Amino acid sequence: MDHRAVDLRRIDIDQIHPGYFLPTVAGGLIASAAASDVGQHTLANIMLGLGLICWLVLGSRILNRLFIRPPLPTPLVPTLAIEVAPSAVAGLALFARDGGRIDIWVMLVSGYGLLLVIAQIRLLSLYLRLSFAPSFWAFTFSWSAVATIALHWITNDQPRVTASTPT
Repeated sequence: MDHRAVDLRRIDIDQIHPGYFLPTVAGGLIASAAASDVGQHTLANIMLGLGLICWLVLGSRILNRLFIRPPLPTPLVPTLAIEVAPSAVAGLALFARDGGRIDIWVMLVSGYGLLLVIAQIRLLSLYLRLSFAPSFWAFTFSWSAVATIALHWITNDQPRVTASTPT
């Protein structure tokens, strides 16, 4: 049996990818939305905090890895689509928490989400060159979350209709 100490504090930066968002950030934010839906508001706030803190901590590490290290290995390239998921799921959790009301927090999270969706356009040519692989599941969760938050925006933010007066 090997008695060497294992240093659990050190994670190789090259092992980090956006897939780490799913059990941490998405788990907390989805749990927050679910708790809100069943009336567990304290639990919803705790899970929202968990999801947001994990997003802040992991997001900074993941972006650092994506900016300064070599590109992701080809099988992990689809996980880049997961970058759009945290803001979309956070928006859904905030909508669930506040009864569908659009407030400053929903707008901030959604604005950041829009930036990340636009950034995905740059990656489209990379995605189109990929051969199908098991990691393509990353596209489904991420873009279904984006589509869901877009539908919430469409149905919750009805434009005001004002009658114009002739001059």
